[in-house]
Amino acid sequence: MSAANPRRRRGPILGSVLLLASLATWFVATTGDTPVVAPTGSVTVRPTAAPPAAAPPVIAEPLLTPPTPPSLPEAVAAAPDAFVGAWRAADGQRLHVTATGSDRYGVTVGGEQYDGVLRDGRVHFPRGIDGEWLQATAAGDCLLLGSGTRFCR
Repeated sequence: MSAANPRRRRGPILGSVLLLASLATWFVATTGDTPVVAPTGSVTVRPTAAPPAAAPPVIAEPLLTPPTPPSLPEAVAAAPDAFVGAWRAADGQRLHVTATGSDRYGVTVGGEQYDGVLRDGRVHFPRGIDGEWLQATAAGDCLLLGSGTRFCR
């Protein structure tokens, strides 16, 4: 007589039970649910815990804040047509502003052209890192560029 394989001695029913138990263990480990064996021999799954609540949506905050005009004591918010026209600084530098659309302006400073947008009664246009602002004076006869360069008619 030869030595019998110990696996063969268990029989097919015991092998099936071991396979079913290992599958149930894997199922519980991966899903967290507990399998329940019905009296008829079928396996059903019953959750053991409520599903986790959905996380609240993440609201991204802007990395940069919108630019704000420099605070100049004599600057005021102006009507959209107050910026249009030709302007000259005391040092001879020229500024020319044209309306190109609703709240949009073409700004020419010293031969360089920019596209400007009206914001809160001031014109902002991209120049340098933060851009530049055109602000009107209270008298309405001059514009202030940036932190105070004065252009008058």
